[in-house]
Amino acid sequence: MSTVSIMKVDPSELNIDRAEALRYAGYRKTVPNEVFESLADEISEKIKKIITPRVVFIRAGVSVNEEYTIFESLKIESKALGRLLKNSSHAYFFAATVGTGVDRFIAATSKRSAAEGVLADACGSAAVEAVCNYVCRKFSEEEAKKLTVRFSPGYGDLALEMQPEFLRILDANRRAGITVTQSLMMTPVKSVTAIVGIPD
Repeated sequence: MSTVSIMKVDPSELNIDRAEALRYAGYRKTVPNEVFESLADEISEKIKKIITPRVVFIRAGVSVNEEYTIFESLKIESKALGRLLKNSSHAYFFAATVGTGVDRFIAATSKRSAAEGVLADACGSAAVEAVCNYVCRKFSEEEAKKLTVRFSPGYGDLALEMQPEFLRILDANRRAGITVTQSLMMTPVKSVTAIVGIPD
């Protein structure tokens, strides 16, 4: 089995996209007023100061057919993932989180104000997305080529029930403090697991 590696992420290098946060907050076809946009910026800055990004990953070979993908000792049943990785004989498999501080901040903010709570949750989602973008950019730089898009449990036909196995393979509890509940929610909530293919 491949060694699980840890990637250090400097929060100052992350770009938490306000537009993306506002989309998570429900502003997809409408534009919020200036007060709401200013509040989004304020909350985004607060979150950037409290995030503690942690990332673990494996780079290993993949074997793909029409029904499933073999990655390490894990058999992943997903035709959509197979299509994504059809030109890749190797892939990165990672888990990323922005830490429990963000969960506490969202909970406290939600008690104070429903609107601010929605924005805090949205900015938290944008923050973990920023971590994932950072990770994939580093992978791409390491390989000196463009990689596939990310693919996570819950996408397409890749069952969310695979989440515990993903975390087990990555030893994510011990190495990154990421666990999963019986209802398949990850803790910290703002966490992601994903596979990224390395085209041949």
